Amino acid sequence: MTVKSSTPVASPVQLFKRDGPTPTDLVPVEAAEDYEIVGASATDQALGATGAVGDFLARVIITASTGTITIKDGAGTIIVIPAAALGVWEIGAKSIVGAWNVTTPVTTSCVCIGQFT
Repeated sequence: MTVKSSTPVASPVQLFKRDGPTPTDLVPVEAAEDYEIVGASATDQALGATGAVGDFLARVIITASTGTITIKDGAGTIIVIPAAALGVWEIGAKSIVGAWNVTTPVTTSCVCIGQFT
């Protein structure tokens, strides 16, 4: 089951926009984030409707885990979260190859939060 937010929410992730001619002239901007539930036994579930290069994965929340979760940027595994690693995993990465894809074992699920296409 995929669930996505429809409005911006308060976020600890900060974006900045330039407010002057130099790189130091930055002001914070509120980031809108989506979330997607990745159920147990998911295989390469793409985050977002289609997923794309540039999608941002802010964090992964794990409430039940007896197996390893793998997260891929396109086809290559870049993040492995070990079994029984409950809690919030701060990722803070932008995809550079393709959609973020998440694989979960039989008794493990998670919620992925970020900006997905």
